[in-house]
Amino acid sequence: MRSPLIFLCLIGVLSSCAAVTPKPPPPKMPAEEAFNPIPAAAAPLVEEGPRVGSNTWARQFRRSYDCAIAARAEHPGTERAWAAISACVRRGDFTHLGELVADWHDDLESRADAPALLMRVIAARGGAVREDVRVLREGGIAVFDLKSATLQPDVYKGKLVLFLAAFEASEDGALVLIEQARTTSVNSISAPNDSVITQRSTAGRAGVQTNGFLGSGEVRGGYATESRRGRLEQRLDFGFTETGTMVLAHLDRPTLALTASTPAVFLAKFEGTRPASESEFVVTQDEAGAARVTPVVRLLGQHLVR
Repeated sequence: MRSPLIFLCLIGVLSSCAAVTPKPPPPKMPAEEAFNPIPAAAAPLVEEGPRVGSNTWARQFRRSYDCAIAARAEHPGTERAWAAISACVRRGDFTHLGELVADWHDDLESRADAPALLMRVIAARGGAVREDVRVLREGGIAVFDLKSATLQPDVYKGKLVLFLAAFEASEDGALVLIEQARTTSVNSISAPNDSVITQRSTAGRAGVQTNGFLGSGEVRGGYATESRRGRLEQRLDFGFTETGTMVLAHLDRPTLALTASTPAVFLAKFEGTRPASESEFVVTQDEAGAARVTPVVRLLGQHLVR
């Protein structure tokens, strides 16, 4: 009587054992598949910063010099690096002309937009064009000043020139520009806190050198100076004055915007000279006694002096 019951129990035990039997392990992953990189869709998302060379990228730096260092790290000579240094210049406060010439010499020589970039830098530096063009020439950059071109028109014809000028008027489809020169002057010397500073000399020539505070008087080499204690403050003011040279400029781009009487740095191709006409404001003879001539250029760009 117990045999059927035992038989049923054995069937139940065997069924439960079959239910918990583990599945065979999955096949091993081939080695080439195991070491493949993670697909792009499964890779973790990384937040990217501004694109190198964009205006947003350039403005993230506190100083233009820091921007220049970051641009140089992109390896001058590459498109990415040139876009970066160009963005640094577009900030408007980039004035490191010497470093630019030293670090980017090959780019400045070979790239078509390099002269326009130099024009922006010189304008940001205040418009001391002749001195700054001398820096370019010493660095081997083929950009010249207007005075040199005017003295040797046959040599410089077709060369790029940079000069400081102000727009005056239009004449027969061309523009009349008045060349300018930057001037520097000491505007004021003051003694704060109502202190009084006096200086006396026993000779017709004496110099006083100070680093902020005047000490007691002394006699040296036959010159005597006397001063009361105080603090000297000197403020340098920059301005512009006409050089007496009128420039006749043809427009390369008819839409070139100009502001009357506002000094700007101009980039142009030198085309030669012509005798100064009687209608021009300049005198017929310069200080050296040679007949004045009017330089003729074709404008390629301009940037207001900051």
